[in-house]
This record gives sequence, C-alpha cells and structure tokens, in this order.
Amino acid sequence: LDQKSFALEDARSQMSEQAKRFLEQELEFTRQEGQLAEVRDRLQASETEASSRKTDLDQKSFALEDARSQMSEQAKRFLEQELEFTRQEGQLAEVRDRLQASETEASSRKT
Repeated sequence: LDQKSFALEDARSQMSEQAKRFLEQELEFTRQEGQLAEVRDRLQASETEASSRKTDLDQKSFALEDARSQMSEQAKRFLEQELEFTRQEGQLAEVRDRLQASETEASSRKT
C-alpha cells in the first residue's frame, strides 16, 4: 500500500510538474502572440505610410512632368516666335536695301 501510495504521489508530482511546464509554455505562447500582433500592427502602419508616401510622390512626379511639358511648349512657342521675328527682320532689311537702292538710283537720275 505504501508503494502504491508513493507511486501515486510520484505520478501526481510528475503530472503537477507537467501541468506547470504546460502552463508556462502556454503563457510564453500568449506573450509571443502579443509580440507578433504588435509587430504585425507596426508592419501594417509602415506599409500604410509607405503607400501614402508613394501616392504623394506619384502626384508630385505627375505635377512635375506636367510643369515640364508646359515649359517645353512655352519654349517651343518662344523659339517659333524668335524664328518668325528673325525672318521678318531679314525681310525688312531686304526692303530697306531695295528702298535705299531705289532712292540712290532716283537721285542719280536727277543729277
């Protein structure tokens, strides 16, 4: 009977130790689950912020490209106007030269 009582007490002690280890493991698992949830939340926040920054950068990039395109169009119109001005200057010089030649010829005929 003493041996059975000793064996029973030993089995109860082993089960108590196993239950204690199980509860410690359960507690550690719960702690790690909490840490994992925190990491998941921080990762989600980081991804959300990165997405927001990307959207902001995309909008700024689009605005920059639009401004560049407008400046390019303005520069093109300016160069076209400059070219037209130069062409008209050339025509004006030709007319001036012909007028001068005509005045010179008229003056020499008078004399």
